[in-house]
Amino acid sequence: MQEFHGISVPCGVDSNGLPIGMQIIGNYFEEDKILNVAYAYEQAVKFRENYKPTFKGGK
Repeated sequence: MQEFHGISVPCGVDSNGLPIGMQIIGNYFEEDKILNVAYAYEQAVKFRENYKPTFKGGK
């Protein structure tokens, strides 16, 4: 097992409109850097504000 930590953030959608995630990986004991990068990316891209899922099927 490696000593890497990571976080997944939404970064786009595929051809079916399903969300795609980007994983940010960092070294052990550098969780603050990983979280800061993820936060900065989310603030810059504003994916959650722009992505409005549509649900198909189901009951």
